[in-house]
Parts: sequence; C-alpha cells; structure tokens
Amino acid sequence: MIREFIPKHVGNRTVLGTLDAMRRGEKNMHGLLRSNYANNRFAIRNHRDSIRRAHGLVEDQKNYTDMKFGKVTMAYAGCEVFAAGNALRTLTGRQVNYPKLIDRFERDGMILLGGFGTAPKAISEFFEECGYETELVTHIELFDSVAAVNDVSILTLYNDGEDIMQKVHTVCVTREKDGYYAHNVYCDGTVVGPCKTIMQMLSDINGGRSKGISLIGIS
Repeated sequence: MIREFIPKHVGNRTVLGTLDAMRRGEKNMHGLLRSNYANNRFAIRNHRDSIRRAHGLVEDQKNYTDMKFGKVTMAYAGCEVFAAGNALRTLTGRQVNYPKLIDRFERDGMILLGGFGTAPKAISEFFEECGYETELVTHIELFDSVAAVNDVSILTLYNDGEDIMQKVHTVCVTREKDGYYAHNVYCDGTVVGPCKTIMQMLSDINGGRSKGISLIGIS
C-alpha cells in the first residue's frame, strides 16, 4: 500500500532531499508574509503565560491556531519552527521572538506554503548562520552518537513508520544529566523523558510506532 511505501522503502536521505527541493520553490509571497508577521506579533501575546510555565519552551503546539505559517497555522505545521525555537531557548537562555523566527522560515525553509511544514535542512542552515556547529545525519544508527556530543538536537520522525498518512513530526531534544528529553512531542504539554538513548526515545513515542528520519546535532 502507498501508505506504507514511503516510510518503509524510501531512504531518509531521499526524503530530506525531496523536502529541500520543494522548499526552494517558494516565491512571491511578500504580501502574505507581511500580513502573517503583523498577525503573529499580536497573537503571540496569547501564549506568553504557557511559554513562561514551560520555562521558555513551547510544548503545546495544538493551541497555536491563532498564529500563521504561510497559508496554514502554526498549530497545523509549526513543529519545525517550534523545535528550532526550543533549541534556541536551550542554547541561549533567552526568550525567542517567534514572530521573527516564523518569518525567517517562511522566507527560507517553508514547504508548499506551510502545508508540509519546514525542510529539516533549512533548520540546520539557520543554526549555522547563527554561529553554531551542526551535524545532520539520516542513518538511525548514528543518532545516539551525534546526540551524545551535542548540547541539543532536533529529531524528525514519522509518527507511524508504517503509515505516511500519520505525517511527519519534528521535536527538540535536550540532553540533561538524567537523560534525553523530547519537547512538544504530542503538542499538548507532554514532555517525553528522561530516556537513556535516542533509540529508547523513538521506541517510547507513539507506542513505539514512530520511525526516525533525521537528527541534527547543534553545539
């Protein structure tokens, strides 16, 4: 079945390359971006309390129906942007300006006007532009070794490794003294962890149905 074919038979590198090629086609959206930025500067006020309660992180993506990303909402397709924001917060300790961060990825990274989220390679490039070192891997066997030597990682996965219709999700993974924690996994405030390894984390998410696509180590 087509639902199983992509996660089971298409290589992760090919998936990332396809997403990156789709990202390159976004053009002529200046009016939309200006409108979204104005909207998001106002709407972010509705989320300041929840961000503060989560120690500066976003864990409740499902509540961001009032913030725009391309032609969709951040609740629908903002997981990569929130993963990048959570990583920034972890690395810098500073509050993230989400209207600006959203605008940044709308201009370089957004796929199909937001309908397919953001290309993972765009996240890696963004952190390199900010002066960080990154390592992007698509072989699941390398996930643990990369995460172990970086301050924070960004994990992209199939929600269900046997059903592409369950979509793709991206989360920020922080490395703490007692293990790894994944943020905004279920978009409802739940944090997954501590996990001893990234592989254990993947086996915990969605009852073990998830399957890794890529991991970006950032330091």
